[in-house]
Amino acid sequence: MAFRKERITRSTCRAVAEYAFRTAERMGARVYGGPKWTVSPVYEGMLKEELDAAAERHPETEYRPVLIDATYAGLLSGATDAPLVIPALNRDGDCLSDLVLPMFGSIAGAESVLLAFDEDYEVTVAMAEAPHGTAPALQGKDLADPVAMILACGALLRHGADRHGPTANAPPGRSTRVCSRPWPRVSRPPISGATPARPSSLQPSSTGPDQARGVVVAGT
Repeated sequence: MAFRKERITRSTCRAVAEYAFRTAERMGARVYGGPKWTVSPVYEGMLKEELDAAAERHPETEYRPVLIDATYAGLLSGATDAPLVIPALNRDGDCLSDLVLPMFGSIAGAESVLLAFDEDYEVTVAMAEAPHGTAPALQGKDLADPVAMILACGALLRHGADRHGPTANAPPGRSTRVCSRPWPRVSRPPISGATPARPSSLQPSSTGPDQARGVVVAGT
């Protein structure tokens, strides 16, 4: 037999909810999705309560609460008719990013940003990285897709511009345009015993950054 203890705080849920709605306002997006609050009304329901409260503070932003399993289905069946901000618990966010990014290219097609907030939910610290982690099997082979790391650098500059003025925002705009250009077709080698891939295009690029930026996962 095994037991697992999980901890969640209302302050974290409130920060995620507020950030989701503020981000949706800037993007002209819909806040979509949510946790499995019907099965776990106390633990996961806490995030749902804070999302509902944030929706009241931001009535001009479209809010469509959907259980997490229905969120997955919706992403594949029409929910992406508008830009989305999807608030999620930690593991749900990991699963969502692995699902959403391949819909537009690959997991290398967007950056991951960790944020810290002050008491007014303004960003105080931003740390950006590639969401897929490291790829030791590709080291030294000149095969790794650099798009996510390029966009991560741009994200830091963009957050710097938010804090220190708009003049810092030009470089991330250029990095997004560079990543949106088509890349040459290459043949991916087998990795970690995988079946050899057919020739394909390493471009989360030509459709990825512009379209995938329409889906933002905000997680605890």
